[in-house]
Amino acid sequence: MGSFGFTIALLVAIAISIDLSEKIDNFIKHQLTASEVIFGFYINFVPYIVALLGSYFIFITVIFFTSQLAEKSEIIAMFNSGMSFYRLMIPYIVSASLLAGFLWFSNNYMVPWANKRRLAFENKYIAFTGYTSSRNLHRKLDENTYVYFEFYDAAEKYGSKVSVEKIVKNKVVYKIFSEMATYDSAKSEWTFKNYIERDFTNTQNNLSKGNSKKMVLDLNPLEFVKRWTYVEELSSPELRDKIAGIKITRGREYNQF
Repeated sequence: MGSFGFTIALLVAIAISIDLSEKIDNFIKHQLTASEVIFGFYINFVPYIVALLGSYFIFITVIFFTSQLAEKSEIIAMFNSGMSFYRLMIPYIVSASLLAGFLWFSNNYMVPWANKRRLAFENKYIAFTGYTSSRNLHRKLDENTYVYFEFYDAAEKYGSKVSVEKIVKNKVVYKIFSEMATYDSAKSEWTFKNYIERDFTNTQNNLSKGNSKKMVLDLNPLEFVKRWTYVEELSSPELRDKIAGIKITRGREYNQF
């Protein structure tokens, strides 16, 4: 365990030195203090590096530690004293189990929590590379409402071929299709242009058309403008929920009227 702590400390020191040399111009440009850089970025950067390369350094630690025992002939002395090979392996197994449990918990819960702060700092002070446009976007807004964008342009802030469906007990009760939709951030509402609307709640199939219709949806287009590494911010339960939501929405076939 001491050897692992020593090797991982060397790794973190080298990683921080290299990363600092690459980003120091950005820190100076934004006039950030040392405490802001350390506590705002690098304190969250360390868990990311440890979790990323920790398993490799466990392997290196085993080689280093065992070679030290062999160099000092301690393994021969252990066997000559009657110690079995299995008894020799107990400290390795215990240490490996503790480190494996620590890395599992870190990768699933601690590192995503730290990544939220690390990536937020990078987006604000270093660089932000988000999606400028996206195709075939599916979202589940609530238990019964689904929305689909064939194309969304983040720069121009509009979506094309937009469909909103409400499904209750595997039956479509409402649907609206629009050639184009824009979002008003001040009013938090969407405007559907050249739309076709159908309401199946009654026994009759009510069909209506129009040039413009405003709707309030629990959907902010900022969700479409995310850094490609945003999945690193999700813990395992959040990631499973995200995948399940995508499977539900993409499992449906969105067609025009």
